[in-house]
Amino acid sequence: MEHHSVIQNSLNDKIVTISCKADTDLFFYQTIGKVSLFQQTRNYFERWRLIYDSNKAAYKIKSMDIHDTNLVLTWNAPTHNISAQQDLNADNQYWLLLKDIGNNSFIIASYKNPNLVLYADTVARNLKLSTLNNSNYIKFIIEDYIISDLNNFTCKISPILASNKVVQQVAMTDLNVNLYTWNNDRNQKWTIRYNEEKAAYQFFNKILSNGVLTWIFSNGNTVRVYSNDQNNDAQYWLINPVPDTYETYTITNLRDKTKALDLYNSQTANGTDIQVFNYHGDDNQKWYIRNP
Repeated sequence: MEHHSVIQNSLNDKIVTISCKADTDLFFYQTIGKVSLFQQTRNYFERWRLIYDSNKAAYKIKSMDIHDTNLVLTWNAPTHNISAQQDLNADNQYWLLLKDIGNNSFIIASYKNPNLVLYADTVARNLKLSTLNNSNYIKFIIEDYIISDLNNFTCKISPILASNKVVQQVAMTDLNVNLYTWNNDRNQKWTIRYNEEKAAYQFFNKILSNGVLTWIFSNGNTVRVYSNDQNNDAQYWLINPVPDTYETYTITNLRDKTKALDLYNSQTANGTDIQVFNYHGDDNQKWYIRNP
């Protein structure tokens, strides 16, 4: 494994998705203890928490299943099969993460037998153990789940106070942003794009090819759609998961991270202003980001 570096605790407690380098449309997917390879669903079945054990210098890969919170990726020794089993702190439930030097991918080796690594069977759509080889079938992309789920994702943004309503640009010629009943219109859809350099996101409204959600900081709390300027931090947002949920977020502004996207005065009538306001974490600052 001379071309790989062992990842120590730098990924500890990270929630990630894991996809196959051989087929990047396939993700580790857990349901009722079965681990398969499945297309991206953007939900908790494909999210995993990495938990580092400094004594073993290895990770547990824990399912984020909200219905069974104690399942970890497990080698079903002595077979080569993989499943999700109750966490017993057993050696066959620990994994070595080996960074593929020069590439954005990982090899995942068994702690119990480091000569065996995870292998993606993209035909049977499952995981097995294999000996080390040079193929992409033993290489995996481990990515922060928010980036994985939301980058280049076209969505609707709804307040948790009124899930039948959405954040919209008022019209093609009206760049104001307000709340309105969901009608499946283009001005109610947003494409999220991640900027790796800024480690933040932009929200592009679908009615304008280059219009992004912008805090007009020179005008107090105003939010509008404005032409994209990649150097304007007021056009970039941090998407923060709300604990113990899987599709609820707060959205704070990169220019001033104490400012959050806010539903004015918690009102839910059509036409209510969307603004930024001092972050306080109340329900009018919590948003669903969902498929249109």
